[in-house]
Amino acid sequence: MASTQIETARAQGLAAAQSLQGDNPGTSSNGQMWRDHAHEMAQLLGWPTEKLVSQVVAFHRERLDAVPDLTRYPELRGYRDRLQAQEDGMRAGGVSDEMIALSKSFNFWRDTRLVEESGYVWSVSAIPHAATTEKCRVLYMADSDRGALRLKNVDDPLTYWQTQPPIRHCSPWPEKHPLSFDGVGSGLFLDEAPQEIFPVNAHELCREHCTTLDEATEFMVRYNYFWEGQNLIIHDENGNSMAFEKTRCRVAVRKPNAQGINFITGMGALDPEIAAFQKSCRQRYLDQTGQGWDDSPEGLFFTLSENTWKNMARYVDELSLSPTWNNAQQLMEQRDRSGPMCLTGEKLHPDETVTGCTLIMNYLELDNRKLHRRQWRGDIPAYLDTPEVVQFA
Repeated sequence: MASTQIETARAQGLAAAQSLQGDNPGTSSNGQMWRDHAHEMAQLLGWPTEKLVSQVVAFHRERLDAVPDLTRYPELRGYRDRLQAQEDGMRAGGVSDEMIALSKSFNFWRDTRLVEESGYVWSVSAIPHAATTEKCRVLYMADSDRGALRLKNVDDPLTYWQTQPPIRHCSPWPEKHPLSFDGVGSGLFLDEAPQEIFPVNAHELCREHCTTLDEATEFMVRYNYFWEGQNLIIHDENGNSMAFEKTRCRVAVRKPNAQGINFITGMGALDPEIAAFQKSCRQRYLDQTGQGWDDSPEGLFFTLSENTWKNMARYVDELSLSPTWNNAQQLMEQRDRSGPMCLTGEKLHPDETVTGCTLIMNYLELDNRKLHRRQWRGDIPAYLDTPEVVQFA
């Protein structure tokens, strides 16, 4: 294992420690959030919080020891040493072993091991701090009147949101790799358990070993069990792109349309087999939690997510007739009640405890190296924010 990789992993751990302790402005992933998750889940199970945390810690250690077959995954040689170095960096930053385990393995334990051992299916409405909207979306255009574009709306509850600080003009251009990755949440509350539990950052590892879209597609499909339900777009510098629609154990890929436009949004898929599997899992989840499609927060949320896919596909067809910067922006700002591209915080159901908001709108002119960013500021939603325009060096 190269010493530079160990040093990089340790530096990543120090940065993660700052985030967990709330030292990084504009981040919603912090230690308090994980403590809230653990406490609320323990209450639902009727456990002391300490018992739950100890089980997550034990599961996290089990994951670190579950190194997979290196003949199938040769890229993982030495990877466990990197994980240990990253955790050493977190400890050096003042993070406890319990917090390391919660931040890295709580969700995976809750959604796989807990279900396997107890059959318990947790209801999102019962754990407000664990609820996420996961309906971000990404639009990629190989060409427009401003060259190649990538637009993303980032959605989440306002619970932990902090406005991000301004980006310095002429900052270094962040797209340094031949391939660009952009993903959205697309989890199932009730999903299959993968054959592999070893913790791998598949996106990061793919960047290390792949420089072409074909290589990256093969890698991400082969590493299917190591990245969770998260729809993804990968594109290169020549206008080629691939969309991945993903559950924990299943993946489908989709090329762009004839105009070079590709897109993803969260909590669903266009692939018929993936979509049918997601529908069956959601039906099972609603049945086990005693909810219906039309009279519960989760059921209405699932329907809204499906409609967002349909609406975005329709809007992309319209955009393809006139693929301009202005039309792309208008697409991402659509706020249809049936399935919006931009979320306003409106409740779907009176009992909904957490509502979805489009917190950040990041619109990149890739060829011109320019970012247009809007954010949710106080009571002002992102779509009404004055854009921050950053020209990168």
